[in-house]
Amino acid sequence: MPNQYTPHHRQCVLCNTDFLCKPSSKRRFCSLACWHKTITGDNAAKLWNHVDKTGDCWLWTGKAIRHGYGAITTRGKSIGVHRLSYELAYGPIPPGMCVCHKCDVRACVRPDHLFLGTLQDNHDDMVRKGRHVLGPKVRQARLRPDDIPAIRAAYKTQRFSHADLARQYRVSTSTIQRVVVRESWKHI
Repeated sequence: MPNQYTPHHRQCVLCNTDFLCKPSSKRRFCSLACWHKTITGDNAAKLWNHVDKTGDCWLWTGKAIRHGYGAITTRGKSIGVHRLSYELAYGPIPPGMCVCHKCDVRACVRPDHLFLGTLQDNHDDMVRKGRHVLGPKVRQARLRPDDIPAIRAAYKTQRFSHADLARQYRVSTSTIQRVVVRESWKHI
């Protein structure tokens, strides 16, 4: 089968090394290392000028984006300040990795409070520390804690199907099924 695209030659804007990419690619750097050198060099001063280092956590005092995380805009792209702090201290972040907080303070940029992990690692850390939201604390939850034993008992009698219970509680049949098999609302 013929190649779907003809490689396009580009020159890295930092080190002038030739590299190949798709013609539609907007890549300007030959490697993550070259990109990292430009991104961290420009932003180190921006980062540390807005950090309060008086406490145990070093808190970002600049602009915050969603959920309380700090961000710096560089070359039209927003980068999380905790990620930038990690990169300044330890080097580039491998693709697909998250920068997680040991201290659970979203505004903290202290490098020794940060660690790398996958999305699953980050989720597991949240659950282990009890920061996950359960049951009625979930904004979209239509069911209440009192409903769960009633749903399970009603289904156990075999007089009500998932569809019957879904109509009664105004939720989807898959929601009822997850409650019955204890995939959701496990804590009750």
